[in-house]
Amino acid sequence: MPSPFENDPEFSDLVLRYQGKKFYVHKFILSFECTWFTYDLNGDYKQEIELEDKNPEGIHRMLMWLYSGTTYPVDFSSTAEDIRVWIATWVTAVRYDLGDLIQALESPLEESKPSEAEDLLRFAKMVYSATDDQYPRRFIAGICKSMLPELISCDGTGQSFKALLNEFDDLWMDLAKADQHEWTTDASA
Repeated sequence: MPSPFENDPEFSDLVLRYQGKKFYVHKFILSFECTWFTYDLNGDYKQEIELEDKNPEGIHRMLMWLYSGTTYPVDFSSTAEDIRVWIATWVTAVRYDLGDLIQALESPLEESKPSEAEDLLRFAKMVYSATDDQYPRRFIAGICKSMLPELISCDGTGQSFKALLNEFDDLWMDLAKADQHEWTTDASA
């Protein structure tokens, strides 16, 4: 079965350019689902938009979401590559103000608890190692905060948590701010 996002120029009315790649898309779909595109396309007869973004995987996953509503699922036992793609998708969703996509990325993690506190610490370390972006970091810090008793209760996990705090100084601050949905897409936050 073909992908819902075919990247086919035949019926496309807009080209998104990114790092030399072309994505053939439809203005109606982008502007209906994403306010960023609504404002960027408003009143203009653009046929092409150059995206200045840092992650092509995130752009591709955003387009998959806009066209099909599918996301890249992760859980606390996901591989480093899966988490990297999840972070790229989330950062792109924040940049383009796609609250529904952000919620779809968060929900599986909010609805499940890691089977082991060590799984959460491994996941948090991968997130903090992979990105400086505050949004996924604060989200993961919020989950850590909700499980703080489990993270500090036993010697092995407590030592791993302490090592993580020592490795990532800003994790302390993120824990302090970590009520999971108090962050905004405002760049000054």
